[in-house]
Amino acid sequence: MSDESYGQRDLRGAPPSRSRLVVEVIELSSGASRAVGAVDGGTTHMTEEGLYLHTPFDGFSRVEGGGGWVWFANTRDPYLTGVSVRDTTLRVRVPLPDPRPVTARDRSAWKEFDLTGVSEAIRAQYARHHRTVEFPEVMPRMEYLTLEPDGTVWVQRYAPAWSTEDYTWDVYSTEGVRVAVATLPYALIGPGGRRRTGSEISNPVRGILGDRMVIRATNEWDENIVRVLRIRRGRDRSR
Repeated sequence: MSDESYGQRDLRGAPPSRSRLVVEVIELSSGASRAVGAVDGGTTHMTEEGLYLHTPFDGFSRVEGGGGWVWFANTRDPYLTGVSVRDTTLRVRVPLPDPRPVTARDRSAWKEFDLTGVSEAIRAQYARHHRTVEFPEVMPRMEYLTLEPDGTVWVQRYAPAWSTEDYTWDVYSTEGVRVAVATLPYALIGPGGRRRTGSEISNPVRGILGDRMVIRATNEWDENIVRVLRIRRGRDRSR
């Protein structure tokens, strides 16, 4: 994978800029590489004072490789793409769940959350940004990707950073078939498993092997802890 940034300007008050991630498969023996896709990243706004601000409910690039496969998407994309690294002509496109609409209540909640921890010295810049920034009509579709050793991919469904609803994943095989829907109570992970505005919080799932899942959680003192959970595998009854 190589990161190709598109013209992030150093000019203060410059137009919003967006990065792009180019996904490549590299042959280790020869060093030859082949681009298999590209994913847009998030959008950054710079104020006249030089402060970087973010777009509400923005999409971010997600790329994970393992088990002979690489999966990638922007979190707002309607589908997830999988490519076999052994035969890059073998591709799978997985439709992602429909996104939720962004309501007036969501817009107010986003603005309030965006001001969390912001000092009085720069709150005026945030307030100005909140008055002019455009909100999308829908939220992102997904948050993070996690791969099993065989290439099976777990797709974490999106929920706003302030949401306390349970965590949910759609699980897809390398044939693009959804094989399961997994859920975990919010209390087992806490708020740290959802990306916060302006701060990239890492994937709460640190690994999956067999019937074990390792997660990074947040306890009642806002400390990071690690939990090892047993996965009860069964048939997807939601189809």
